Amino acid sequence: MTMHRKKALFVILNLVLLAVLFTFAGWREKQAEWRHYNNNLVQLTLPDGRVERCLTCHQGIAEISPSHPIETFGCVSCHGGDGLALDKDRAHQGLRGGRNPSALSVAADSCGKEGCHVKAGSLYRSPVKTVPLVPMATKAGEITEVSFAHGWQKDWLSRYAVVKVADISGVDREALAKNKLASAVFREFEPGDHPGRQKLSQNCLSNCHLNTGRESNPKAAYLQGCAACHTPYNLEDTYQGEDPTIDRTEPGHAARHKLTAVIPYTQCNSCHNQGVHSVGRLKFYFRNDVSRQEITDPKADRDKTYYIPLTQYAACEVELDCIDCHTRNEVMGNGHLAGNKYVAQTIRCYNCHGTKEREVRFAVIDSQNHDAVWASQYFAEKFPPVEPGDVVAFTDENEPMINVRREDGQIVLYSKISGKRYVVPQVKDSNCRQSVDRQAGADCHTCHDVAPKN
Repeated sequence: MTMHRKKALFVILNLVLLAVLFTFAGWREKQAEWRHYNNNLVQLTLPDGRVERCLTCHQGIAEISPSHPIETFGCVSCHGGDGLALDKDRAHQGLRGGRNPSALSVAADSCGKEGCHVKAGSLYRSPVKTVPLVPMATKAGEITEVSFAHGWQKDWLSRYAVVKVADISGVDREALAKNKLASAVFREFEPGDHPGRQKLSQNCLSNCHLNTGRESNPKAAYLQGCAACHTPYNLEDTYQGEDPTIDRTEPGHAARHKLTAVIPYTQCNSCHNQGVHSVGRLKFYFRNDVSRQEITDPKADRDKTYYIPLTQYAACEVELDCIDCHTRNEVMGNGHLAGNKYVAQTIRCYNCHGTKEREVRFAVIDSQNHDAVWASQYFAEKFPPVEPGDVVAFTDENEPMINVRREDGQIVLYSKISGKRYVVPQVKDSNCRQSVDRQAGADCHTCHDVAPKN
């Protein structure tokens, strides 16, 4: 074979090899996983110039809320990961919180960025910093009650939580003296080899708090942190949205990719009113009067499902939803550790109804920059936002009760869920026989309890 023929054959073989490689590359590209969901590459360019390709696969996923338009936020700013990668493993590397970027362990990077979820100079501090301190995140009161009852500690000072957490205000002596049932730092509760402590940890501390879904219960990861309240609950733990990449049979998912501030009592009941703890037996007993499905079903009978049996409640406490009474700082914290739920709770009946001697505290909203104006923007479509000139009720902690107002000589409450307007009856100048010195809920329930007695 001549040298010329050898060169020609070499060129032909290289061309054939290149053709095979290009063909293989094209075939491989067609077989890429993202092609199973979309034949076309989807690129989203954000206002800051960043480019993301997440929607190439996650087509059909709902925008999480009107406050988080995808054209502005994209996906990576909250979820993390590699927004340019088309390979699943590479794209999902570095996801914050796995399926839940609002988990308290990562929420500072996802939800706590500059300008997010807090009004500068406001009495409303960043919930990323305050929520980890509330009893729903620490379970400190439950740990203290059980520890005292079983003789593991000799006083009622709360020292332990499900995770270590410190008061973000430091050792504020005045605040700690006022809320005296909490130390400045909660250490993580460690059961060690003690059988009773192990039982408490396993039966009572592994679920139903805002750190649920850590190592102990990964399938409940979507019930951690912000999502525990702000993502609509799904008893089946399965996805029901339109994203084709999410297995609809796999447990451990929120029903839909959604966040909301309109939180009905059924959402609260995904943890609350599910049953009772036995302090003596260190065991949780689920309700047997209604099914777990009914407890969180908005179509179920509220009188039967709202509260556990033998609970006392007034008519307003079953007609309204939890967030109609409980304020933002009461639920999401004010920056100080609360040793138990009684210390954390600031709302009392008199905040809306007054007493025989004292009227409800009101103040005129005098500026568009007032905290009440900012805090009232996120509820039901028919809920009237607070405007300058409105007369709004205030708690003893000087927090505006944005849905309780004085209008045309009446004291009214607007439901944050439906926007419905209620006239609030007042104790002063009524036939109420209350003692001014006895203002706990149980005192009012003595006369106003409407719970079924059977």
